[in-house]
Amino acid sequence: MSNQSDIKTLLAADTTLAATATGGIYMWSESNRLGISRETVPAAFDSTTGLIKPCVLVKGRGQRPDGGIADDTAQEVSTVEVVEVWFYEDTGYTNIETMRARVFGLLHGKYVSSHIVRWVGDPLAQMRDEVMGNVSIERSDYEVRSIKS
Repeated sequence: MSNQSDIKTLLAADTTLAATATGGIYMWSESNRLGISRETVPAAFDSTTGLIKPCVLVKGRGQRPDGGIADDTAQEVSTVEVVEVWFYEDTGYTNIETMRARVFGLLHGKYVSSHIVRWVGDPLAQMRDEVMGNVSIERSDYEVRSIKS
C-alpha cells in the first residue's frame, strides 16, 4: 500500500472525522486531474442542491531520498514523502477547520503503517477554488518518513 492509501484508510476509519466530512474522504486517484468533481466523486455533492459537502482529499507526492541514510551495501535509503490533505466545503471554513484539527490529531507524530508522520505546514488557508464553483478549500501537508530497501 502507498502512504496516500494508508493515510486515507486511517482517516476514513475515524468516526469523528467522518461525522464532519459528510461528503467523504477520498484519494487523489479517485478524482480527476483537477481534484474532486461531480463526475468523478458524485457522493461529495448534495444530490438536491448540487453543492459540495464537507470532504477531504488525500494526495501523495511520491517518495524521495532525504539524505539521512544511504547504505549502498544493504541497499537502504531513508526517504520522505509529502502527503497533501485537501479540505473542501461549499461556503465558509467552519467544517474545514474542524476537519483540519481532527486530521492533525490523527496524523502528527503518529505512526501509519510503521512510518512516522509529521505536519509540515498549511500552505493554503481560506482559499476559494474558482474551477469548482468558488468553493472553500484549505490544504495541510504532512511528511511521511521511511526506509526504502
